[in-house]
Amino acid sequence: MLKKNVEILLPSNVSNYINVLKNIKLPMLIFSGKKDEITTDNKIQNLKKIKPAIKVVSFKGGHMQGFEVLSKEFPGSEYISSIEHF
Repeated sequence: MLKKNVEILLPSNVSNYINVLKNIKLPMLIFSGKKDEITTDNKIQNLKKIKPAIKVVSFKGGHMQGFEVLSKEFPGSEYISSIEHF
């Protein structure tokens, strides 16, 4: 559950993440929760516009719930499979 009125400290260069992202030369895999209120699906889609090679695995869940939500056969099975096939 998202807590309201909580201070979150971000790195000092966080506003420069677009430039940092553009300079990354390695493949990127991002897990995106459709119900994520912190790193919204819309923000992830905007990242894909900047860096189309980003592979996104979307799931029905919130922030940091990918491992749990992507568990079918065993804990994290689809999460692990996505990483292995990346």
